[in-house]
Amino acid sequence: MVPLDRKGLDQCRRIAKRQEEKMRLDYELVRVLKCSDLQRKGFMLAENSRVYDMCSDVVPIVEYQAKKKAAVKQYLKKECTPKEKKFPWNEQEYECKTNPSKK
Repeated sequence: MVPLDRKGLDQCRRIAKRQEEKMRLDYELVRVLKCSDLQRKGFMLAENSRVYDMCSDVVPIVEYQAKKKAAVKQYLKKECTPKEKKFPWNEQEYECKTNPSKK
């Protein structure tokens, strides 16, 4: 007997989609792992190679945090007004204007 509805086909497509997502995640995780291993060992991909961009989005956490902190400081200096410092060894604090919440 042959089923006449599409339940089997729909189930097969859902399973295939889930398998494809799993394979994509595995690929990305292995790519990041191998790129970080190369960077840790002091190697990089050559600029003129066809796969040079493959590791361009893999950065150390310390570097990411430093860039983020610098960007926040730059934003505060540009957009906010500095508060008076009580002690010279404290970091500069800023007061920013808050935007009314959008409804």
